[in-house]
Amino acid sequence: MLLLEGVALHFCLVQRHNYPDAASGPINLALIPLRPAAHPGRDEINVDIKKIQEIDEMGKKIAAIFERMFACLELSDDMFCRANQDGYFEWVNSAWERVLGWTKEELCSSPWLTFVHRDDVEKTIAAAEMMNTEGLAKFENRYRSREGSYRKLRWKTLKWNSGTAYCMAKDITEAIG
Repeated sequence: MLLLEGVALHFCLVQRHNYPDAASGPINLALIPLRPAAHPGRDEINVDIKKIQEIDEMGKKIAAIFERMFACLELSDDMFCRANQDGYFEWVNSAWERVLGWTKEELCSSPWLTFVHRDDVEKTIAAAEMMNTEGLAKFENRYRSREGSYRKLRWKTLKWNSGTAYCMAKDITEAIG
């Protein structure tokens, strides 16, 4: 079954060989509607298996690149995250747990503003607004740790076209004394 613009279409996958010796040439598949179309005849969508395999291989290569990239982010001492327009983290790396003590699940289930020191809320909102208009923001604020103390963070944020924010924060608490 194929869902196209909310309409369920039922198809039968038929293998066709274009060569007398099926093993010598490419395999073509045809999707044949099981329910008659509004007009007479059989509508076919030809699928080239080799193209599907190429796309599948490309997808696997891209997934491997992302896997390596995320592995590097997980090893970093810097705090990386992705935040949505609703004010929540969608993803945080392991450094967040090491620096602040909160689990990834706790950080992603509460609005990120709830962790910001109350004296830094206004400038953090201003930085988020600057990122939304200019695409980039650099700022510092304090984040509450699980134990109740605050860590000073230096941020670099980038807004992506989808509205998602990609951020990097560095713990500078010890550097400032």
